[in-house]
Amino acid sequence: MRMVIAALLAWSVATAALAQQDEAALGQAKELFDKVRAAEQRRDYRAAIQYQQQMLPLLEKVFGPEHQVVAEGLDNLALFYFETGEYRAAVPLMERSIAMLEKALGPQHPDVAAGLQNLALLHRNLGEHSKALPLYEHALRIREQALGEDHPAVVATLGELARAYRAMGERARAAQFYERSLAIRGKTLGTDHPRMASDLYSLAILYHEMGEYAKALPLYQRSLAIREKALGPEHPEMADSLANLAVLHHAMGEYAKAVPLHERSLAIREKALGPETPEVATSLNNLAWLYRDMGEYTKALPLV
Repeated sequence: MRMVIAALLAWSVATAALAQQDEAALGQAKELFDKVRAAEQRRDYRAAIQYQQQMLPLLEKVFGPEHQVVAEGLDNLALFYFETGEYRAAVPLMERSIAMLEKALGPQHPDVAAGLQNLALLHRNLGEHSKALPLYEHALRIREQALGEDHPAVVATLGELARAYRAMGERARAAQFYERSLAIRGKTLGTDHPRMASDLYSLAILYHEMGEYAKALPLYQRSLAIREKALGPEHPEMADSLANLAVLHHAMGEYAKAVPLHERSLAIREKALGPETPEVATSLNNLAWLYRDMGEYTKALPLV
């Protein structure tokens, strides 16, 4: 939750020359804010929604209906609805918040971009990708202009755009945004930084899906090397990287390279998650299909 609400509440209590009735409203709002924050910390988003709804009229009374603090309150309420999966209820709240922030801060303010990105995510989760894309693109333009092209917020928006295009089946367009995100991270963090691993992995999966195995292979390998160095060879995330690399070698007909990767992924998952988990079942199934394609049916059958 953005702390601007708490800051403005505290500022008003200390310095504002409010009428007695507004001071009472402000005190009630502060009490409700504390309840909202406590509910959020314990992940009781239903309670957070209830308290936030009670707080908003008080904020409007104290600060006015178009004030930035009211916009932030609407934004928080929308995000609580997001957490409960009520995306449709969140959309008009986020839209109203953005309109108020544009008026209060100007249309090119980074907070406006954050609101646009949140609204885009809501539309994406509703399957409304054609509505999400222009919002992400608008957020990207604002962040590039306000924060600079190498800012972490720009990288975050590039990643969201990549995921949106991938969801729409436009993988080549998605790859362009992943490539740009990787270039910025490599420049600002270094090519071996742990955060590079997830971007390399996402781009590798994308090229894998596109059938561009020669492009996917070095990306999987780089991601795996970074993760192993950062997390250790037995970390559960290593199992996913190993499994996908094994599946790629399988698709390329390089069965001998795929077997030890699947076996290592399986061992990590069994140790970290237990032998009866869905992830272990997936590893066993992948290994069984590999042995089947190798013609080693006696090894495949016990794994199915």
